[in-house]
Parts: sequence; C-alpha cells; structure tokens
Amino acid sequence: MVRTAEIRVGLISLGCSKNLVDAEVFLGDLARRRFAVCQDHEDADVVIVNTCGFIGAAREESREAIRAQVARKRRGECRGVIVAGCMAQRYRDELRREVPGIDGIIGLSAYPEMARMVRRIYQRRDEALTRVQPTARDTRLDVARLRLTPPHYAYLKISEGCSNRCTFCAIPRIRGGFRSKPREDVLREARELAASGARELVLIAEDTTSYGRDLYGRHALAELLGDLSAVPGVRWVRLLYAYPAHLGEDVIRALRDLPNLCRYIDIPIQHASTAVLERMCREVTGPEVRRLLDAIRETVPGVAIRTTVLSGFPGETLEEHRELVEFVQAYRIDRLGAFAYSPEERTPAFRYVQEPGPEEGARRRDEVMEVQREVAFARGVSLVGQEVEVLVDGRAEDGTLVGRTEHDAPEVDGLVLLSGEAALGEFRRVRVSGADGYDLVGEVLESEAAPAGTPGGA
Repeated sequence: MVRTAEIRVGLISLGCSKNLVDAEVFLGDLARRRFAVCQDHEDADVVIVNTCGFIGAAREESREAIRAQVARKRRGECRGVIVAGCMAQRYRDELRREVPGIDGIIGLSAYPEMARMVRRIYQRRDEALTRVQPTARDTRLDVARLRLTPPHYAYLKISEGCSNRCTFCAIPRIRGGFRSKPREDVLREARELAASGARELVLIAEDTTSYGRDLYGRHALAELLGDLSAVPGVRWVRLLYAYPAHLGEDVIRALRDLPNLCRYIDIPIQHASTAVLERMCREVTGPEVRRLLDAIRETVPGVAIRTTVLSGFPGETLEEHRELVEFVQAYRIDRLGAFAYSPEERTPAFRYVQEPGPEEGARRRDEVMEVQREVAFARGVSLVGQEVEVLVDGRAEDGTLVGRTEHDAPEVDGLVLLSGEAALGEFRRVRVSGADGYDLVGEVLESEAAPAGTPGGA
C-alpha cells in the first residue's frame, strides 16, 4: 500500500486569477491530506493541468500543455496526468479524443474528489477517470488555500458564475449562473489571507458589481468594500471585473472615500460603439460608457481606469472600428488590453456571419494597441520626477528589484523597476526617475512609506 505522503503532485495553472484560486483550494486540500505538493511540476508523480477554456488561443495553450505532460508520462517522467479547469468542465469528451493518454478529467464542482483521483491514478487502479458534474448552484468557502501568489498579495473571489448574457461569452455555460458568496464567508477568507501575510487583497469574480443582488436583494458591493478595507493587516483592496452596466454611484464614492481601497478600477467595456455593444448584449450604450468613465474621473481624483476591448466582433464595420480607435485616443485610458474576437461554440455570436474575420480582427486589435501604447508611454514620461508609493513584489529574472503602484494590478499591469534596497512586501516611497515602455524606473527613498490607511499612489 502506497502512503499518501509518498505521492508527489505538481501543477500547471493556466488562465485567469479565478482559475488560480480554484487551484489554491484543491492544492490546499491535497496538502492537508499529506500529499507532497511540488514547486516544480517536473518533480511530480502526478501532474494536474488546470486549463482555461475561455477563447480559442487559451484552449490551444491548454492542449499544448496537456500534450507535453502526456509525452512526459510516456517517457516515464511521471505516472499520471489530470486535466482540471474550464476545459475539463466544457470539453471532456473532446479532450479524450484529441489527447489520448489523459488519466483523469475533473470538473469545477468535483474538486473535493481530487485527492481520491490522484491516489487512484498513482496506483494505476483505473485506465481513465472522469469526474465532471453539473456546475454547483452554491458557493464554496475558499479557506486553507495553498497560495501560489507571493505572500503579500492574494486574490479574493467574492462570487461564482455569471448571469450576464454577452453574446460572445461561454462563461455562464462553463461556470453557471451568478452566485454571491455570503458576506461572512468573504470576510472570513479575507481575515485568513491577511493573517497569512497578504497586505493587498485583489477582488475578483465574473462580475464583481453584481455582488449581493441574489442574496440580499440589492447590489451590496460598496458595503462589502467598506468591510474589507477595515480588515486588520490589509493595506490595499483592489477591485477587478466591474461590469459597467451594474456599476453604481455608491461604489464610485467608495473608491473616493475608503483610504485602503486602491484608486484603481477594472471595467471591461468591450467597445465604444452602441451598435456593437447592442450586438454583444452588453446592456449599455456608447454614450453611457463615456458618461460612466467621466463620472469616475470627476468623483475620484487620481483614479486609474483599466479596461479591455474586443476588436473584430461579427458585423463590426470600419466606421465602428474607427469609433473605438478614436475613443481610445480621446479618453486616454490608463490601462487597456485589446483582444481579437474568438468565435465560441454554443454562444449566440457563433451563429452570426463571421465577418470581418480573424485576420482583420487581429489587424484591428493591433491598431487599437498601437494607439494605446502611445497613451501609456506618454503617461509614464509624465510621472518622471514624482514620488509614488510602491508595494515591493520581489525581483525580476535578471535580479532587478520590482514593485507596483496602487495603479497597477499584479500580473496584468506595469511594474516599477527599482534601484536601492527594500524587502518583499514592503510599502516604500519611490522617486520616479524614468520610464521604460509600460514600466516606470524609480529610486527607493530612505524614508518608509506612509502608514497604513494613508492614500498613496501615482
């Protein structure tokens, strides 16, 4: 009989931060059950590939990762390969056909069975295992996580699923309808994360701004932000995935008034043309998007706005594309990512006439990003000579000390390349001495950053 402690488990986690939290939860469960969780998946007996199924490029990245691990198994470098995440939930049968040699496929609601699956695969009791259930209708308490982020920041998922009906998106089919996590559960998780060293909490969900409407009969995000900003040990609370149609004035005021809430908000607007937004079923018009951004900037001095836009959506005319480009030029969004439309099976947009097509969509995306590059680079130059507060993240691969301002979310935004010395997880005052593309260059000052509760940032 093989003892659990002798079974080594490794992880390759792809996709979004919500997927990462899922992985931290099931790894924490494996660790509590005395499995050995390897830092390097190449040292593991059983490798879990946590997949993304959102768009075609992400699915292909997931397939390549799965194929690579199956090839390692055939060479005798590991004993088994498990596929988890959104692709496992949505494409279990296709994965079996496309990548022979997968030992286990486990869906989003079956993670409590992960330990049993790993053990059975290690002991080679079954030729292949599949555990994919209908998406749960409740939420999960994400405690006792084995965190994969640095100790000083953590992602906090406040809801599951999505009930918006964007015509290009398959997430409701994969992760189910919107379910708010009860306030007491969110706060319990936040306190646990703070106790483990997290000084920054990054709030995530498919739609953070709908928080509370199903549990409490009202949008309760602003109240939750107030509760979270008061959790002992937490210096920054950061808000991502704010759906524009549901973003209320109370949340905007919270951005202004709560000292521990980063003056930063992520609002995926997807487009600036009313006609395109209507085909996307986004519940807002172009003018409403502009008024919302204006209101945020007028109410919250110094706020940084992040957004994403989608180029080449079916039916997007050249005039509509030009409207988006002109919007990006005029509104000078602080952080913007552009993506080319990817047709998703079993979504309404999949049935649309697929014009302008993938090549033209990619060209239009590149044009948008070229405009945004000029905006972002100019912003960096404008900060030279200023002092900013920086959270020290660690060192880059070349040894450079790096950090982030409150205007930069981990993994998706720019860095501050630092000279001088500071410790991981410290908040320090930094003088900006230059700009390097999307990043800033700065010198760590001798004085410590302002005490907790004092607003900082660029």
